[in-house]
Amino acid sequence: MCVADYIEAKVKDARWKRFGVGELDEAIERANFPSREREIVRHTPEGRVLAYAHWGLVPSWAQDARIGRRAYNARSETVAEKPMFRAAFKSRRCLLIGSSYCEWVDEGGKSASLEFAIDGGDMYAYAGLWEKWGDPESPYISCTMLTCPPNSTVEPFNDRMPVILSPEDYDAWLDPQTSHRDLLALCLPLDASRVSVRRGRDPRKFDREHRDLGGLFG
Repeated sequence: MCVADYIEAKVKDARWKRFGVGELDEAIERANFPSREREIVRHTPEGRVLAYAHWGLVPSWAQDARIGRRAYNARSETVAEKPMFRAAFKSRRCLLIGSSYCEWVDEGGKSASLEFAIDGGDMYAYAGLWEKWGDPESPYISCTMLTCPPNSTVEPFNDRMPVILSPEDYDAWLDPQTSHRDLLALCLPLDASRVSVRRGRDPRKFDREHRDLGGLFG
């Protein structure tokens, strides 16, 4: 399962336009971790908007937001049936934005990070869900990313991979009218030829270099 990824974008990065939100006015260089806020793109009647959501879905019926700590990934095969995710899958889908993601593997009893990039390191979108929880006037916004079986590049290292959408599928994923069947047809492993893997940076060290973790990882 994906528990950390990166987003790296330059000032006025034109690549944001592919997500339908124009260019951002600031550079972003950050590692993302569960419970922290990250960029999402969601559909509104006025069009797509860039928003921020805590990574780890908290359904509207939850008694405590801490339930999101174990809901940062959702299996695409069961997402439509699971109480945690089914309402969001039906009507609150989004894109989570990234530029590479990490997996940890065991190397001689030590944990090592691998970094998976798409199309040589380009920005991309995960299939995601979002939810509102708590005070309607100041809700807690959260999100999760969907996972699927791995392609042949990822399979030697993990039995799951994130659902990474191609740009031509963004509209269908975000459209509230897309059928259940058509949505699930999008939740397939990305073509292996588009994915590369290398020994990765340690995302915890990367994050410490770019902002104070406040003791989150001790």
